[in-house]
Amino acid sequence: MNWLGVTLTAMQPVSFGVGSTRAYRTESLLYVPGAVLRGALAARWLVNNEDECRDRFRQFFDGQIRFGPLFRPDSRLQSQSVRAYKYEVPNGKSRYQDMAFSDGSPIEACRLPDKVAMDPLTGRIVSETGDGIDLDIRTSTANKPGGRVAAESQLRSRAEHPVGTQFFGYIVGPDDPMENLPKYDRVFVGGKRGTGAQCMVEYDETPTKVPGCDSPSPNSCYVLRTLSPTVLVDAAGRPCTDLGEAIPANLEVIQVWGTRTTSQGVSGWHAASRLPKPEDRALAAGTTVVVKGNLADVKELVNHGIGVRRTEGFGFIERVTQPWDETLVVATETEQETLPEALVPEWLQEFDAQQRRWVAKQLRRVRTEAAIETVFAQPRARVFTEDQKKCVRKLLMRCESGNRNLIASELIRSTYYA
Repeated sequence: MNWLGVTLTAMQPVSFGVGSTRAYRTESLLYVPGAVLRGALAARWLVNNEDECRDRFRQFFDGQIRFGPLFRPDSRLQSQSVRAYKYEVPNGKSRYQDMAFSDGSPIEACRLPDKVAMDPLTGRIVSETGDGIDLDIRTSTANKPGGRVAAESQLRSRAEHPVGTQFFGYIVGPDDPMENLPKYDRVFVGGKRGTGAQCMVEYDETPTKVPGCDSPSPNSCYVLRTLSPTVLVDAAGRPCTDLGEAIPANLEVIQVWGTRTTSQGVSGWHAASRLPKPEDRALAAGTTVVVKGNLADVKELVNHGIGVRRTEGFGFIERVTQPWDETLVVATETEQETLPEALVPEWLQEFDAQQRRWVAKQLRRVRTEAAIETVFAQPRARVFTEDQKKCVRKLLMRCESGNRNLIASELIRSTYYA
């Protein structure tokens, strides 16, 4: 199997895969589902290859190639094997305990949590500091026919990922079809494609074989975690939520964490029939299992995924080699509320309120050089001089992750008095 790295960069605001949960508000998923990536590439292929045979289309988009979910680099998926102390944390212990590991190694037998109140993490996608991920909210309204007056009861609001946001993931498949897979550099992803949703696509051509499965575990136990919703069925084809039953027989299941189901991102639109797809019952992402066996069998499972509808991005799994990292989450609770002045560059104090808010926004969202160039191409960046742009670029590239939110919060606070 060949693993092709894919980086998606938003050139316009993008929103993914959630219907209106309120009368006026449409939310967005915090990641790009594999089905969305697959649909975007397939739509572009159909436009460019109308006269070509269906067999090639099925080979690329309905065969053995799997399109995995794409995540933002400033986000993390919670493992459902992690337990958090509900009340007071015992002396000498961390607030978060990953039950799939013991002293940094995968467990070899079932493990029970401490006899105190502990809550399991639910597989949410959180920021690298453990907080929620902020999205832009775009609000619009319709005009009355024949005029420029806003119509009544036509207010709409949509959550969107801003311009410059990046997502990374993998496309997996056999070597032959992967070599011929069309690699488009521009696609339209998600909703509101008439006014936005254009993204730039970059591919990592370096051959990759099963990320995270390079070295065997000393005790032959391996921790696996689902990265996307997983649709399972039993031997009779009925919906099932037992991940342990779906593990191949050549791997011994030690323990499973996560029985929470979800329908978010599971349904979709069938373009051929112009009807919605059925809404299957799926295990939520972050479901974790410890198995015992050979590394080769683990690689085979990670290569092919688990469950049904795998070509759409469901059942995508990864090997986890270390306990879920809670250090960044704890840091936000123990950090000083005020920022040491040494961390705030003096030249930032000379910016006006509009410029400070823009810098604060990019500190929280931009990480790579390509994303920085994208946001500086926006009309809003024209408020900076060339010298100011050089200073801001250097800050965005070199600022440590642990200081980004602190500096951004201080900049926002300073605009209250500007």
